[in-house]
Amino acid sequence: MTQKQSIIQWFKEHHTLNRLEAFTELGIFELSARICELKKAGHTFKKEQKSKLNRYGKQFYFTEYTRVMDV
Repeated sequence: MTQKQSIIQWFKEHHTLNRLEAFTELGIFELSARICELKKAGHTFKKEQKSKLNRYGKQFYFTEYTRVMDV
């Protein structure tokens, strides 16, 4: 299974995907590149900036993707 196929399968089973999940769960390091390739293939994604606190109490930001349309 290709990385793009893995991402599409992930969205069929889960609602959202972020870079950490892509790396730890799917072994995909460059999520934004794969999302860009999927967009060129006709898939549509919603991108949302989120923030959380790390274990030291410092805020960090990340992007979370939601697939919004099938090809």
